[in-house]
Amino acid sequence: MTEEEQQKAEKMASRMLNQVGISKLAKLGIYKKLILSLSIDDFNALETNKIYFNPIFSPASQNKLSFDLENGSNIITIDLNTVKLFSSEEGTAIVLHEIGHALNPDKKNIEGEYAADNYACERGFSQYIISSLEKGKLIRPAEFSTTSTELRLERIKNDN
Repeated sequence: MTEEEQQKAEKMASRMLNQVGISKLAKLGIYKKLILSLSIDDFNALETNKIYFNPIFSPASQNKLSFDLENGSNIITIDLNTVKLFSSEEGTAIVLHEIGHALNPDKKNIEGEYAADNYACERGFSQYIISSLEKGKLIRPAEFSTTSTELRLERIKNDN
């Protein structure tokens, strides 16, 4: 691991709210892909915007936090039982998409989806946003078979 990758790994670990989540995301191949796809500037933005990650097991999970979070902190909850249904690249794209939402809280509805997609696409995950949305339509049609999903797919495909 390079010095920069080590620095990014330390920054990522500082954003995770539970150690079990780190090991599970690592086992799924997502943790390392996040570290490699995010820049130092991206990690600084996570810190500035008080963004943390809380990997959980659905449908319910209990986590004991060992530190206090700042007022106004943003927590991205990662459902480990859901992301394991996707490839590691798709799971990484999903988490990057959620970071995009957290960094663009003023954008709502389809504009918020586009901004979140842009964040993942700008980090090289366009094809995995596409494949995760298409897979989502198959495994969770009630959530993914929507006009919003179709608009997002069309936009990303046209941009590539």
